[in-house]
Amino acid sequence: SRWLDHLKALGFNYDDFIVQVWDEALREEIDFAIRGCQLMREIDPHVKLVMDGSQSMKDIERLDPYIDVWIPHLEVLAKRKDASELLHFYQTTEEPAYGYTCSINMKSLPVYDYYRLKPWYAAEFKLDGVFYWAYNSWRGDPWNDFDGPREASGTFYADCGAVYPGIHTPITSRRWEASREGIEDW
Repeated sequence: SRWLDHLKALGFNYDDFIVQVWDEALREEIDFAIRGCQLMREIDPHVKLVMDGSQSMKDIERLDPYIDVWIPHLEVLAKRKDASELLHFYQTTEEPAYGYTCSINMKSLPVYDYYRLKPWYAAEFKLDGVFYWAYNSWRGDPWNDFDGPREASGTFYADCGAVYPGIHTPITSRRWEASREGIEDW
């Protein structure tokens, strides 16, 4: 409630932000996400709630009474055997639905496929637009691809941003430029 009061004091209204209660809730996490949504509705029934990820139709039906904005994973809509049922839901729901992709080591992914074509996929699926993970998620120095942390298993996590921090403004990358071009294509 303090955070919401702070946003209101800054002049934001309910159309200026959405709250993600749980990131990519699946299986048993759906119960926790629903409880979190119920709590947010008790705190303020006007706050818009968002859900991203690759839920099953059964889980989407459970979440639907609470979710105001949907962000399904584009790969799920393209590849899963229940994709047509999921697409029908997202295309016919009254809530906005935006596609997204989520991957680690984003700087090494094909620029054309992962960045430029993302808006094309959203247009093909008749979604309202695209969201990005991540715009500026850095693990250490964003200019050094080899300073990120490693898990105990030895897995290296690289930086996952599409722009670099500049002194006064973000510095674009070929990934962000490809995203911009894809949006312009759309």
